[in-house]
Amino acid sequence: MLSELSKLDIQLKQHRVLFFIIFFFLVGSISITGLNGSIQNLDESKYATVSRETLEEKSLVPLRDGQYYVHKSPIVYWTAMMSFKVFGVNDFAGKLPSALANILSALIVFLFVNMFFKSYTSGLLAVFIYLTSFQVYGSSHQIAADSIMVMTILASLYFSQKAFHDNKGWIFLAAFCNALTILTKSVIGLAVPVALLVYILIQKRWDCIFHYIAFFIISFGIAIPYFIYAYYKAPEIFVETFLKTNLLNRVSSDTGISLERVFKVVRHGFLYVFFMLAFVFPFTPGLFFVFRRKSMEKTLKEVIWSSHTKLLTIFFFVIWGVFSIGNRLWPHYTLSVIPIVAVYLGETLREVQDRKIFLYLAGCAFIVSLIFGVYVSMEIDQYPTYKDVVVGLFCIYAVFIALNIVFYFLKRDTNVKLLLITLIYFVIFTTTAAITVPVDFNADIKSFKEVVYNEQNPLIVINTKEVNEGNIKTGVAKWYLRMVPKEYRTMDLFIPEADLYGDGTYFIYYYKYTEKLKSIYDTFEVLKAGKVWNLGIIR
Repeated sequence: MLSELSKLDIQLKQHRVLFFIIFFFLVGSISITGLNGSIQNLDESKYATVSRETLEEKSLVPLRDGQYYVHKSPIVYWTAMMSFKVFGVNDFAGKLPSALANILSALIVFLFVNMFFKSYTSGLLAVFIYLTSFQVYGSSHQIAADSIMVMTILASLYFSQKAFHDNKGWIFLAAFCNALTILTKSVIGLAVPVALLVYILIQKRWDCIFHYIAFFIISFGIAIPYFIYAYYKAPEIFVETFLKTNLLNRVSSDTGISLERVFKVVRHGFLYVFFMLAFVFPFTPGLFFVFRRKSMEKTLKEVIWSSHTKLLTIFFFVIWGVFSIGNRLWPHYTLSVIPIVAVYLGETLREVQDRKIFLYLAGCAFIVSLIFGVYVSMEIDQYPTYKDVVVGLFCIYAVFIALNIVFYFLKRDTNVKLLLITLIYFVIFTTTAAITVPVDFNADIKSFKEVVYNEQNPLIVINTKEVNEGNIKTGVAKWYLRMVPKEYRTMDLFIPEADLYGDGTYFIYYYKYTEKLKSIYDTFEVLKAGKVWNLGIIR
């Protein structure tokens, strides 16, 4: 007799056109909402400004302050430039390529699940879990390379999978996608080739050797010409910034092999897993059921180590090993494995019949809320623009906890209720994100461009220890106001040099400094007041 979820699967497949219309509406909603928020950190403002300058100068190689900027691979700049060309130079256009890449990544996650497990409901679960990861949401709403990198990696893995199990001709499309990975994140373009080689050796797929060689040659054959051209245009800058700083300094170590280094590798490996688990909250307890297979349809091997899923698992361990050995702890490096975790979680939650999982999920959400609440209560004064986001998160988790507790006492169809809980969580998350525009740290400075734009007057930024919203505001001011400011970390550091600035000088400063600046400059005037930052001028 078919289960309720199996019946739902059949119905979804019978109405697949309507299903995919709703699917893209949901995926598009969470990916597009919030793109009108201001750019955030130093890197994002730098990418935005470089893309604008490169477009204005009609250059293939990115430009920064009139010089070639080849520290990073170019696709993040190229995609932003194309978006600027179509939608104008603004925050939304700059972030749009990341959002579109996220939509395609979600589709590939769904296609992977359907390829492996033949289930639309497992695919929905995987996609909802993937898209509500804070790391995924944050990366897909920034001008950055990370979301584009995930898309190209997933596409390369997907077409490689089809080449191994369907038609070897797919390997050429896989190679093209891997070339895009190289042009997005340079050395990360080696991850898929390494995973493919390990897979071929483990599976003894000697029939694929020549296609693998073709994959490697095509990947680098497409990508390398750009780097040769960049070297031709700026050889010294290319060697110093791209080869030495971006590549060699990231992988080299002068400590050699020692007990201390081995300890660091192990510690970083654990921390990598910790960050990965943190970014799939509140569904992390579901991973317990990936390995606890009692009363489930599939064995552990069928889920994570079948002939189909083995390639994804190998890729996971390749990424994990590389970033552990490379001593790289930055959380965004978990981004490329979150889709893989979501794939396995989606299938596992579809199978779960043990209703205790509701208590695990509710308990996880409660503990996270408690820890987050304690931290926020101590630090919220430093992050005033977080307040709406914090309230929204607590509401989301409260609903999630309540649903799990209620469904725990309803004893039928555990997996159907898990799908419903995940769908509700996804909708509430998307709605809250649309309202709060998360982490809008620079909304004040964004609004200042209505008052001053492309001025030649000097600009001073005075930060404060009282509010920590990313102390480096120079890049943000340069993006919005087209002005290059001098920045002081505190008012105390500014005061000794206050006499250096006279009439016509603009100030971006913490709003509580208004009276202090008026006492220093008789003609100081506030042009625009913001929530945290003010814009003033010496007349």
